[in-house]
Amino acid sequence: ATLQLPLPTAQGAGLVDQFLLVVPSVLGVSVLATLCIWLVAKSNPYSNWLRAALYVAIILDLAAANARLNPTMPLEELRPPSWLQQTTEHPTDRIFIAGNLELEYEFGLTRSSVNPSPAPAPDAAVWNTTLPFFLMGNARRDALSLDLALLAPKRYVELVGRSFDVDRAARIRMLRRSNVRYVVARARPGSDSHELARVESNEAMALYSWEPSPRTTVVERWTVQPDRADQLDALFDAATDPEAIAVLESEPPPPAGEPNSVDRLDAGEAAVSGSGAVAEADVHPEGQQSATGVVGPTRAVSEIVSETPTEIVVRAVARPGGGFVKLRDLYDPNWVAEVDGVPAAIVPAESVFRCVRIAQGLHEVRFVYRPRALTIGLMLSIFGLVVIGGLLFAPSVQSRGSRPADGS
Repeated sequence: ATLQLPLPTAQGAGLVDQFLLVVPSVLGVSVLATLCIWLVAKSNPYSNWLRAALYVAIILDLAAANARLNPTMPLEELRPPSWLQQTTEHPTDRIFIAGNLELEYEFGLTRSSVNPSPAPAPDAAVWNTTLPFFLMGNARRDALSLDLALLAPKRYVELVGRSFDVDRAARIRMLRRSNVRYVVARARPGSDSHELARVESNEAMALYSWEPSPRTTVVERWTVQPDRADQLDALFDAATDPEAIAVLESEPPPPAGEPNSVDRLDAGEAAVSGSGAVAEADVHPEGQQSATGVVGPTRAVSEIVSETPTEIVVRAVARPGGGFVKLRDLYDPNWVAEVDGVPAAIVPAESVFRCVRIAQGLHEVRFVYRPRALTIGLMLSIFGLVVIGGLLFAPSVQSRGSRPADGS
């Protein structure tokens, strides 16, 4: 499901102004079209010339109305900003550009300060939303930003709306718990953040970095909060640690995968002790034994081993009793999961993240994007082609069947 955020007052007023500007041309073309149609209907000897005049008027009006929707910009402004090179060490961690959605966040900036020179509304829309700050176009992951159509999944819109109602400290907690490592802002977002680069398009801004929650972790504790607002509060609340607990909306399914005693990732100890891509829970000095009698791992770890736009593979180790592989990517019912090749349920955690419950030991969790609407549409298309084929071939078969035999 999608929701459309209400346009801010300034944008709404701008739309009204744009509408008033096009009213004269619309009225002029309408009067000309009405006159031409009336004269053509009267069988006027100049009917062909009138039709041509009407076509030319329509084309010129469209060209004039859309001339400003195709702004011309210097080529260097279409290239990735230089500060983006500072994010290559952790390319999958999120970037937050303070000021997206006109959120001030108390350490951010407004869109009007992004480009110091004034620009027409269409140019500004392209500049602020599509070019330097459209991070997905530069193979980077952003946080709290919408596309030009202002459309987003419902859970995401609820997260954005909740972020308006909390203080600065709570917003920063939410960003860090959402795997946001980099922040572009006018002021230092936190005492433990450090500046990496200045933003060339506006020297008042800089790229800052801090240590966020890893993109994937294995948590062992869980709690149920049926209300989605309460689930979201876990991202903002200082008393809750989402790295140690999963806040679910209902009772979780049984652990997926066969229990085993493997206690390390195939990537080796170097990867386990690495940076943000790998998360490690408390290490216990002695092995533990599960109810099945299998000696279980002494620690819970996880890492992303491969990723494409439609598939993410996580390798994880859970201690006795199992755990939840939490992936800090947006939950969507069109994502499905497999644990060791067997389908498993994805449950939302903190309303917006994905969680898969696994048994103890080493498991491979595969997240695959399979949109239901695409599957339904494909089935309907195949059915339609079969029906059309039947309608096309049925008459010819029937005519051959009804053709009289030779010599009759």
